[in-house]
Amino acid sequence: MAFQERIMELINKKNTTRSKMLKDLEINHNAFAKWSKPDAFPDAKNLIKIANYFNVSADFLLGLPMQGLAQDEQKLVEDYRELNDQGKEWIRQNMATGLHAYKKPATFPNVESAVGGNIIA
Repeated sequence: MAFQERIMELINKKNTTRSKMLKDLEINHNAFAKWSKPDAFPDAKNLIKIANYFNVSADFLLGLPMQGLAQDEQKLVEDYRELNDQGKEWIRQNMATGLHAYKKPATFPNVESAVGGNIIA
């Protein structure tokens, strides 16, 4: 998905308009028009403004994968972003309950392997 298409999708989800977004962020329409070209992106300053406005990461705006997340974890984040505020609150409440009940125990490295199999006293 091109950068401008991603922005237009976010504008629709936020139930706002392109003109309102540009006015709120103090970005001119000509700059936005340039971003409709393939591989055209805003400068870092505007990218940060847009990311903050929509509460998404710059990586998301640029279409980059989420660093350090498995594909199923990325899907969870994407699905979460589709929820309204009430749905997000429900997820947060149930996540707290789920973490208490299902959290994996902490794992510690094998001390013997860390010292080459020799126990140091």
